[in-house]
Amino acid sequence: ENLSQEGDILSQNRINREADETVQVQNVASERDNFEQEITEKINSKKIIMEAHISENAEKANKQMELRCQELHKNSENIKLKIQEEERREREEEGAISSEMATLHKETMQEADALIRVEVEKHEYELQNKNVARKKVFAQEEAVLLRSIEDQNRQSQMNISNIQRMNRSSVQSSEREWRGRTATWLHTATRKVRLKAEEEKKQQQKTGLAKRRGFKKNL
Repeated sequence: ENLSQEGDILSQNRINREADETVQVQNVASERDNFEQEITEKINSKKIIMEAHISENAEKANKQMELRCQELHKNSENIKLKIQEEERREREEEGAISSEMATLHKETMQEADALIRVEVEKHEYELQNKNVARKKVFAQEEAVLLRSIEDQNRQSQMNISNIQRMNRSSVQSSEREWRGRTATWLHTATRKVRLKAEEEKKQQQKTGLAKRRGFKKNL
């Protein structure tokens, strides 16, 4: 009877431990998910800030470039007006402009236009490099944060495995000890039943023999 009650208790203990294990595993998983959500939000926040900085700096740099281009275009226009005035005087004095002057003026205007293109290209190159640098810093920070999620996932899986192993070990140890005692009791009980049956059989044989001898004596 005690072994039967212990068996019921062990069965209930297994159910309770499995329920506790479920709660513990859920807690670990919840902690893991919350950590991942927190890190993901941090990454998104950093990305928003990075993109805002890029946009703000690009807008500022473009305004500066616009002013610079206006200045260069004004300078180019002034050069053009000066060239036109020189060519007008040359025509009045010489009847026509010389090929040397025409070539010089053409090269001067080409240089003025080239200066504008160089400034624009330089602006775009520097802005692109700054954006690449900012994105590189963000990518490095993002990689560190993503690794922290991977580390947390590995640690959570280890914790879950430890919880399950400890619970199984505890339950199996108790059940193994109970099964050992049950097997011993069953073996002893079976032996007692067998010995009792053998004694009863011997007793019946003795009784039968005595009855037969008594019967013969009466004859």
